[in-house]
Amino acid sequence: MFFLSRINIIIVITILLTYYWLHYYIYYSFVHFLNIKKKSHRYTILSFILFLASTFFFESFLPFNDFLSQNFLYLFWVWIATYFILIFSISILWILKWIYKITQSKFPFIYITYFLFISPFLITTYWLYESSTLKIREVTIPVKNLPTYWKDKTIVQISDLHLENIKQLKSLEEVTEKIEEISPEIVVITWDLFSYNSKNMQDLIIPLKKITSPILFTSGNHDRNFTDSKDDNLTLLDNKLFVKEGLQIIGLKYSNDKDKENPAEILKNEIIFDKEKPTILLYHTPTTIIGGEQGNRYISPNTDFTLVKESWIDLQLSGHTHGGQFFPLSIITHFIYKGYEKGLHKDGNFSLFVSTGLGTWWPPVRIFVPPEIVIIHLK
Repeated sequence: MFFLSRINIIIVITILLTYYWLHYYIYYSFVHFLNIKKKSHRYTILSFILFLASTFFFESFLPFNDFLSQNFLYLFWVWIATYFILIFSISILWILKWIYKITQSKFPFIYITYFLFISPFLITTYWLYESSTLKIREVTIPVKNLPTYWKDKTIVQISDLHLENIKQLKSLEEVTEKIEEISPEIVVITWDLFSYNSKNMQDLIIPLKKITSPILFTSGNHDRNFTDSKDDNLTLLDNKLFVKEGLQIIGLKYSNDKDKENPAEILKNEIIFDKEKPTILLYHTPTTIIGGEQGNRYISPNTDFTLVKESWIDLQLSGHTHGGQFFPLSIITHFIYKGYEKGLHKDGNFSLFVSTGLGTWWPPVRIFVPPEIVIIHLK
């Protein structure tokens, strides 16, 4: 065990050294290409870059709910998003300088330098904008024996807001206003409404209380400690059945390997529902529901939906993946979830819809995967 702990320490030290060396690489490239000679200016630039690199550590020593702490954390993740693009951009700059020198080009190299230094910050700014620009998505999904009551009625799905602090309430208020304009029959939240570090959860959901439609939600992997709300319009549907006008909605609690409850057994043996009536399943992840046998949840999740299909469930609504959120993670997520990372998927009488969610995880950016409110039309 001591040997393993030494290996872990070496890995951490190696990562940190690489992380700071790449920051020095950014600094050195900046002063080199912009020909900054004055020592005071160099020290100022180096200090600023080291400050950005260390904002995560500053945040770690401050109270998590403190306003300053939250902004340090936000600044850190914005910087990380820019940091990787900047390294890529600077590397291109060094290659172009070499080509420029060989070809003896007459084009002013300073213009290329300015472009490659400025563009990463412009790209990040656009990504931040995209992550805060709501998209309304409408999907039509067939279900069996749909009662006439549900003709022209809608269900709204939201997912993965990852609320952590009070300053995010404005974005949730915008979401609730949009939902009220839509005026759905039911709102479902396929959870991760909060993050691991969220505090004062009851305060964070205050804007949801403005929604007049019933709200059903199930637990996710980030917010398993949330206790049921006492509000009439908010219903925690963990391992329960909700029925409205002939439409059955089942909520299954997200499970991990430590849980004694197996959601598959709960679905088969504990939740009594009519298999001839239209049925929707709310489950946080676009994966199977066989409890601790899901495989490695983040590397090779089980995406076999046989049990759900055999239970005569028409539609599973999920979230969790953020649709990949940003490139190149979006490509990795696509392969990990075998193509089920976002959107509508049909297999016979069974449909799966995976929302890209509303919030962000880690870097507060989205790339070609805008946050979405989903309007579901049943037919």
